[in-house]
Amino acid sequence: MNIQCIRSGMTNCWLVRWSGRTILIDAGSAADRSFAARLARIIDPRMIELLVLTHGHADHVGHASLLREQFGIPVALSAADLPLVQAASLCVPPACSPLGRLTRGSLIRQMAKSRYPGFAPDFFLPDGLPPSVNFIPCPGHTPGSCALLIGESLFAGDAAMRIISTGMPWFAEDITAAWQSLIRISGIARCTVYPGHGHPFRIEKLQHIFKQKQRNFL
Repeated sequence: MNIQCIRSGMTNCWLVRWSGRTILIDAGSAADRSFAARLARIIDPRMIELLVLTHGHADHVGHASLLREQFGIPVALSAADLPLVQAASLCVPPACSPLGRLTRGSLIRQMAKSRYPGFAPDFFLPDGLPPSVNFIPCPGHTPGSCALLIGESLFAGDAAMRIISTGMPWFAEDITAAWQSLIRISGIARCTVYPGHGHPFRIEKLQHIFKQKQRNFL
C-alpha cells in the first residue's frame, strides 16, 4: 500500500493506492489555492476513482466540487453530513477540550476564509467504496463523521487526532458520541491511525491511553 499525505493548512488529506485501486480521502480547504496543483504533481487526478470525505467540515471538503468538475472524480460522504455541504457551512463545533476552547476563536476566523461552493455527493457512504475498504461510522465530531479501514491502515478523519496529545478531537457536536467513537476505534487491532490533523500513530497508543484512564477510575 502506498499512502501519501497532501497537507492543506492544518488538514491531512490522504492519497491511498493499493492493489490497483486509488482513492483520495478528504479534499482540504478552499483557502488553500494550490491544493489541486500539488495533487496533480503527485498523480494524474483522473486516476483517482473516488474522493471520500470523512465528514462535512470546510477544511476537509473545500475542493470536492472542483475535483469532480475538473477531473470527474466522484464524491462520497455520509448522508448525515449532507446538510453541511449543501449549505457550504463554515461552522465550528463547540469546544470539548481546553485546547479547543483556547483555539476556537482563531479557527472560526480561518473558516471564514474557506468558502466553497455547496454540493451534494455522488454516493452516500458506505455506497461507492471499493470492497476492501471497511466503513466505520464515528459520529460525534459531526453527525456523519466516519473512519475507513484499509488493511492495517485506519484513516480516522477528525474522530481521532494527534496534535500535542493523542485522542479526542478538540471540537465535537456531541461529546458523548465522539467519546464512544474513539472507544470503537481503539478496539481495532494492529493498525496505524492516519488522522485528519497531526501525525500518524499506532493504535496501541490510543489503547494505552484508555487503559490509563481506566486505572484512574479504579
